[in-house]
Amino acid sequence: MTGPVSLLDGEVFDDLAAERQIAGLRWPDGPRCPNCGSGEVAVRSGVPPLRWRCRGCRSDFTVTSGTAMHGSRIGAGRWVAAAVRWEGRRSDLARMLGVSSATAGRVLAALEATRQPLGEDRLRALLVQDPDPSHAKRSRLPGYLAAEDDPTVDMTPAERACLAVLRDRPRGVRAEEVADAARISKRHAQRCLGRLAEDEYAQKETASIPWGYKSLDVDLWFLTLTEECVTALAHLPRWPTSEHGECPVRVPPEFWWVFWSGSEAGELKLPEHADYVAGVLLDGPDRAARQWALNALPVSALSKCRQMRGYDTGHLAACIDAAIETRSGRA
Repeated sequence: MTGPVSLLDGEVFDDLAAERQIAGLRWPDGPRCPNCGSGEVAVRSGVPPLRWRCRGCRSDFTVTSGTAMHGSRIGAGRWVAAAVRWEGRRSDLARMLGVSSATAGRVLAALEATRQPLGEDRLRALLVQDPDPSHAKRSRLPGYLAAEDDPTVDMTPAERACLAVLRDRPRGVRAEEVADAARISKRHAQRCLGRLAEDEYAQKETASIPWGYKSLDVDLWFLTLTEECVTALAHLPRWPTSEHGECPVRVPPEFWWVFWSGSEAGELKLPEHADYVAGVLLDGPDRAARQWALNALPVSALSKCRQMRGYDTGHLAACIDAAIETRSGRA
């Protein structure tokens, strides 16, 4: 069976191929009625949307009946494309699918509720997800969290993305880096950060940080850890740390100071020197640099480092193992 990505031919969304792919994922042993579970079904339509009738309860159903895609006016081809290809802004999603911003927003809400990275896992999650995004989100919250107490419910997707970026960068982050990580424009990120500051979720401070081989005075955004902010963080989904898992081309300048001997950090190239960089940063004094290495360096470099003495026991070994497992499953 071909993969979901091959369901697209340029900008033409193949609904029939997409529905067959969804049917194969949902019913590997053949169609079953979502209402009563019977496998005794008759084909009602062999063209999109594919339709069957259950011989037991006499109900008609399609491949998307009872899923997060149920009742949608856009075809299965667009849903598959969004699930396996899209990461970014609502406007980009609307442009890719050729739909309105409101429709793209509804698709985005369903995708966010899966809490899965792009790919077939996200498509599978849509098949078992409640059609109502609020119900879907509630079913994925830990037992100690109540959906009605979610402070992020009135936030826009971009504001939630910015808040998630701040959560993952406790040492502070510049506005342009928030924009890059959240995949929105810098101007939009500044507006979102301003609204988060008004609601006392974030604050801006001028700080001196290591930058290359000198220090730099910059405006950094931090979380304001009020009780409401902490509650909001618990309701946020994980946010991708790097687009499509691509390795950066160099070590960020704020971590150059860790390379106090040996090669000049500014001359290191990635992924060519990834093994050396992993060895320095993972066991270095800067926790933020260690977290960056776990998230950004190639998994092969982490695996090689994990086999070396000093990285094979204790907390550091557990962190490397967790990063490898998480990122291997994301690929």
